[in-house]
Amino acid sequence: QAARWLLGDWERAPKLAAEMAVEISQSFEWYRLTHWEEWVRSGQAAADASGERNLARILQRSLGTYLLRRGEVAQARDLLEASLETARELLEVAKTEEEAEAGQFGVAVTLGDIARLKAQGGDVSGALELHQEMLEIFEQLGDVRSRAVTLYDLAGLRWGQGEYEEAERLYRASREISRQIGDIEGA
Repeated sequence: QAARWLLGDWERAPKLAAEMAVEISQSFEWYRLTHWEEWVRSGQAAADASGERNLARILQRSLGTYLLRRGEVAQARDLLEASLETARELLEVAKTEEEAEAGQFGVAVTLGDIARLKAQGGDVSGALELHQEMLEIFEQLGDVRSRAVTLYDLAGLRWGQGEYEEAERLYRASREISRQIGDIEGA
């Protein structure tokens, strides 16, 4: 009820509405809430109106991945590219190490979304480039699990290109990292 009340009339408290929409977008799958898209779009409007660029970026990414699943590729691409652009801009003006790390992570995960979009559209070389950039960011951050997932994704792309030896090398590297960190399910 609180979400319906706040996001239905977000002008009352735009920052709070945007924060709630981010929580909804990150905590619930779109198919679990009837009003998911409506609430996330309202949160996007609230974030834009209140100048909360990071919240707006997160909501753009959520909407972009949602629309991609629905097959609305052009709209998804626009939202994901806007989210990436904002993430890069926010990274440039980060004042603390924490803000910089959060910004780098935001750039990396959005690169991953765009890479998947490119791969689905047949631009595997573009997807490989973006995954490589992601991998470098995760290495800088020391994010070992995300590095393993990225290596696994790279292995799949290489396999699809017929580069079986490289794919196997990447897959083994991903599995070894997963084993080292105790990630039983792996990448």
